[in-house]
Amino acid sequence: MGQVEAVEKLVGAYKSDPGRIVQHTFCHDLRRNWSVSVAWGYSVQLYPWLSTAKELDTAFRTFQTWRSRVEEPFSFNTRPMSNDPCERPLVFFLDRIENMGGGETRSTYTRDVEDSDKRCDRVDYVAALGMRLVNVSASHFIPELWKKAPRRQCCEHYTANATLAGEEPTNISHVVFGIAGSAKTWPKRHPYVELYWRPNVTRGFVWLDEKPPQNVTWPDTSPPYKVSADTSSFNYTCWYGNRSAIRLTRIVKETFQLGLENVRWFVMGDDDTLFFPDNLVTVLAKYDHNDLYYIGDQSESVEQDVIHSYNTAFGGGGYAISYPLAAHLVNILDGCINRYAQLYGADQKVQACVSEIGVQTTRELGFHQLDIQGSAYGFLAAHPVAPLVSLHHLEAVDQLFPSSTRLDSLKKLVNAYKMDPGRVLQHSFCYDLQRNWSVSVSWGYSVELYPTLLTAKVLETALGTFQTWKSWSDQPFVFNIRPVSSDPCGRPVVYFLDRVESVGEGETRSTYARYGDVLEKKCGREDYRATSGIDFVNVTASKFTPDMWKKAPRRQCCDIMNGSDGVKNVVQIKIRECHRFESVTPP
Repeated sequence: MGQVEAVEKLVGAYKSDPGRIVQHTFCHDLRRNWSVSVAWGYSVQLYPWLSTAKELDTAFRTFQTWRSRVEEPFSFNTRPMSNDPCERPLVFFLDRIENMGGGETRSTYTRDVEDSDKRCDRVDYVAALGMRLVNVSASHFIPELWKKAPRRQCCEHYTANATLAGEEPTNISHVVFGIAGSAKTWPKRHPYVELYWRPNVTRGFVWLDEKPPQNVTWPDTSPPYKVSADTSSFNYTCWYGNRSAIRLTRIVKETFQLGLENVRWFVMGDDDTLFFPDNLVTVLAKYDHNDLYYIGDQSESVEQDVIHSYNTAFGGGGYAISYPLAAHLVNILDGCINRYAQLYGADQKVQACVSEIGVQTTRELGFHQLDIQGSAYGFLAAHPVAPLVSLHHLEAVDQLFPSSTRLDSLKKLVNAYKMDPGRVLQHSFCYDLQRNWSVSVSWGYSVELYPTLLTAKVLETALGTFQTWKSWSDQPFVFNIRPVSSDPCGRPVVYFLDRVESVGEGETRSTYARYGDVLEKKCGREDYRATSGIDFVNVTASKFTPDMWKKAPRRQCCDIMNGSDGVKNVVQIKIRECHRFESVTPP
């Protein structure tokens, strides 16, 4: 079949059922110990053995990268096509689709015997070689199904969860935290948790491997603790990992089994994770908690995603599991732990178990694993347009503010967050066309002043002040970076947050002070010297209401007020919503 004919066949399938085209479904024939993977309207793979969901939802590496034509990396996980014919599936390609009436189709898939799989003489494989056709019946995939939490359909049936009417909006009382800790790490890390923990408001527990020493008084400012159950009966075969991963995997189950009332979401994190609860609630409130949701984000370092799966919501950055999904998960979790004994970490094991239920990762860009080394400055100064939900690896990265301890830096950021939760780290930039300056604001953290006009494309890209987690390399990351120039005239003048104050109803003023020892080296160029008299930047902004996150994500705009208050060493900036048809475009 030619390329044009192949595309026409795929388009014909799409017209028969637009929403279902190439949707992935897999199931098992337990009588014959077969696994079947369906990409509707394209192909069916038949495995004459039982494969895990983790394997079946991972793409075969039948392709190469675009530019260099190498096997990896991609932004998703792949698995090699084995040279052993007994380890390859039988592949059936679409032959035809028929309308069966009553909103149902039957698609037929055939196997090209002549161009078939290399022969495998194994008994279970030979039994499958007699299969020539696969028929797949399915109801039409209506557009409304895409309004639900993303989940693979099952081969036998599809069950939807009802949405309850008249419920109050999600708030912090509906969230239960499961914090992974240990008796050894907690004494050092509890200050991070106490930065966001609100006694009698936030709910949850720190899960320890053993009771604290008897002479230690557990502080009221910390979450209550629980001791995890014994996990010695479970298998763990990852040679470079630690068996504690089993205990941490089971935190979601042990928290669920406490039987707490009025729970909509279970949020998992580590004892060195800093959550921003108001923003967490803003994010979770977007989703129907009666549906099956697994919400979080991947690692920033590609090498970590390749090892631990792009589909994993990394646990240090935190992830949220809706109550119905947790109820489903606890029924299979213990067996799942043994099935995935070779996997390294708890978050990886949880994702593998969630995959068996068919639930997909819902990505939210405000969960930050912070799998980076060195200075997080460039990352935080170019935060994505999303609520800041969490920061992890607080002991691995440099302190966030210069001339400050690690904990005091976090306190300063948290204080800015408390003044305007939704705005913290939100990125805005604008131009001073009189002086040909570009200004980039990361609210509550820093301001960058460039004595030249830079495009929005440049300003939105993070400066590479950090390295990858494992290899300490300059790249790759799952987002673009730009190098820190070795030429001091190519670097911005950097101002860090000094204070935030309320200046009237619904408005704040944040002040940023110049720190010359961060990225700045002396530049003798005349346009650069003109910035030397600017010691402070004042930024005024109206408070960012949670409802603003219900709109399409868009950076807010800003204006440079040209020092209208008469203070020559201060730049005045006002952040505001962008006007209709407004763009940030240099002349």
